[in-house]
Amino acid sequence: MEPTMAVIYCRTACGSHNDLAILAQEAQCRTYAATRGFDISGVFYDSGKSGNNANRHGLREMMQFLQGASAHCILVRDESRLARDFHLCHVLQAACKQLGHVVVAVDDAADYAYKEPDALKNSPRSSLTKSP
Repeated sequence: MEPTMAVIYCRTACGSHNDLAILAQEAQCRTYAATRGFDISGVFYDSGKSGNNANRHGLREMMQFLQGASAHCILVRDESRLARDFHLCHVLQAACKQLGHVVVAVDDAADYAYKEPDALKNSPRSSLTKSP
């Protein structure tokens, strides 16, 4: 059985140019990946960027990377790191799903995340569920 491939996306808000916050998000995602045997194939960052729009360098780089990649799990600390706006978050998750990838919020405090990466083995599903 091949390990699940994963990328990590980390973002801090406009007012928080805090490298420690980015590093903490990455560490949390790496721990989640390690405990599940995922291989990390890339880490993408947006520091000091609003989650209310998709015009973010790190987000664009990640989406470009994923266009040519086999099924991946996209790890974020919580879905607000992907986007603060509910509609934008849904659009980004749908774009990932269309490319054959699944978004997982690793923070236990996160309200929702797409299903666990076993969905990657066959076809990605978009039902919302709590992350373990």
